[in-house]
Amino acid sequence: MMTYVSGAEERAWAGVETTAVLVVTEAVPAGTTSDVALRSVEQQELPAKAIAEGVVVDTASLAGQITTVDLVPGEQLLSTRFALPEEADDKAEAPVVDLPPGHQELSISLDAERTVGGKLAAGDTVGVFISIGNKTETGPTATHLTLHKVLITDIQGGSSPLIGEDAAPEPTAEGPTAPSDALPSNALMFTLALTSAEAEKVVWGQEFGTIWLSLEPEDAIEDGTQQITRENVHQ
Repeated sequence: MMTYVSGAEERAWAGVETTAVLVVTEAVPAGTTSDVALRSVEQQELPAKAIAEGVVVDTASLAGQITTVDLVPGEQLLSTRFALPEEADDKAEAPVVDLPPGHQELSISLDAERTVGGKLAAGDTVGVFISIGNKTETGPTATHLTLHKVLITDIQGGSSPLIGEDAAPEPTAEGPTAPSDALPSNALMFTLALTSAEAEKVVWGQEFGTIWLSLEPEDAIEDGTQQITRENVHQ
């Protein structure tokens, strides 16, 4: 797995305070003992501001525990993902988030780096950034914080299909084997509560652009945003 900071990114983070944390590198299914799960993590340097609450500092604290959910590559190793076997069933129960009246649910899959590195949970509200345009060409490009305080009703990991010998099919003469319906190994499935107008924008962004989510609590300030383009990004 690539480290969090490399090449141009390393230069960009020069002078930024970083902290060594454990990050999941391979899919780990729920119910895995901690000693086995720790074989699928590695230490990485992350910006201090990006460190998730509850990140594991001392692996000895996980002794005798098992994972209560699937661990997805790219997420930080959190103590909240573990519990003693006799407590695991209760801890694994996901919170029930009711769909607000007049809203519909829509699911999108996003990489961990686009979703606050694994900090998001059902019940959180997020900002939805939609970018359009091809960054490798000279045509129009733009990014905008399009939606504010969107409720997450559910999150599912995409790691389970990678477990086992059939996880990575061999490429054929015609090219790689067609992917299954499973999510990529570094992706999570986010279900959002949206109005009809909001759902249209999210689907468009997923189909024709790119999407990032930010953790946007109720007291987050919404003022000061604008559509960011090549012309004004440095203003």
